[in-house]
Amino acid sequence: MRKHKVIIIDDDSEAVELLKYCISNYFPKLLIINEAQTIYKGLILIKKHKPDIVFMNTIIGGQETFYVLDKLKEISFQIIFMSNLEEYILKAIRYQVLDYILKPIELDQILFTLNRAVIKLEIIEINNLDKELLSKKELDFLAIPTKSKVKIVKFEDIIYCEAKGGQTIFHLVNGTKFLSTKNIGIFEIMLKEINFFRIHNSYIVNLNMVKYIDKSKGNTCKLLHGISLPISSRRNLSLSRFLKLR
Repeated sequence: MRKHKVIIIDDDSEAVELLKYCISNYFPKLLIINEAQTIYKGLILIKKHKPDIVFMNTIIGGQETFYVLDKLKEISFQIIFMSNLEEYILKAIRYQVLDYILKPIELDQILFTLNRAVIKLEIIEINNLDKELLSKKELDFLAIPTKSKVKIVKFEDIIYCEAKGGQTIFHLVNGTKFLSTKNIGIFEIMLKEINFFRIHNSYIVNLNMVKYIDKSKGNTCKLLHGISLPISSRRNLSLSRFLKLR
């Protein structure tokens, strides 16, 4: 069983001892790997150990511990503040903290918060495992039948697909194109889960190839290599939702 790493940044010995007691007696999945009584040591420990949970006071040695969070390129751990100052609650919320515990800390409160932290970490682990298993099962290419052969093309090499009667033209990054015997509707179904979107009855675009959407000329999709494709009014709303613009 992998233990989740915990770092404590707090110079309040009483609060730290209570926290250590709770973790050692009630949460075998948590492991305190180190603790710091200064914000600078706390920053070093986080960068070195990459913890899953960090407990922090809001003020240590007259300095705000938000300094530590601001110095990190990304925050990939759960933050739990323990403080006797209510005025920092709103500021802490901006950092998407798991909890803000006011001192003096009560045992029930810290147990409740630790339980929330463990549950959240387990959910993250399950989601990561699902993604890993899914990625191993998924292919990174498409098998495309043409009149004389079956072409194997990586998704990343496709700029867009174009309908031509009951067949489909594939336009590739290297400037080449070829005709598939399958209808574009078939490829819409095959590609919709991997960042391709049908912007028009005639076009499916690789969204990774889109530079921007020009709204000044009736909604045009601007792709790499100077390619411009129209977005039909019927599909414009669906595209906005897919891109989470609405």
